[in-house]
Amino acid sequence: MEAPPSGPVALPTGVEVLEASGRGLTLRSPTPLPPRGLLGLDLLLGVRPLSVMTRIVDSRVDGSGRAHVVDLEFVALAQMDRDTLVDFLQAVGASALGVRRTPED
Repeated sequence: MEAPPSGPVALPTGVEVLEASGRGLTLRSPTPLPPRGLLGLDLLLGVRPLSVMTRIVDSRVDGSGRAHVVDLEFVALAQMDRDTLVDFLQAVGASALGVRRTPED
């Protein structure tokens, strides 16, 4: 088994949200991401950013063979932020979510 990266992984440019829940996200990425790596990102709930830390659960080539599907689980997310995310998803759906690198990256 491959060891996880020693530091946080950077969010690649061009990532899009495929699915989201109160437990995690599924993204489409132009590049693979290392399983068990930590990935910090901002979830964009409309114009409101929500900073989250995630763990990469799986990264696999998608059906087109040109991109990767990446499953993430939230590592540290306050219950209030989780509730806000779930409410947003129920109101407008995962297609309205955006992601970006955290400003520190």
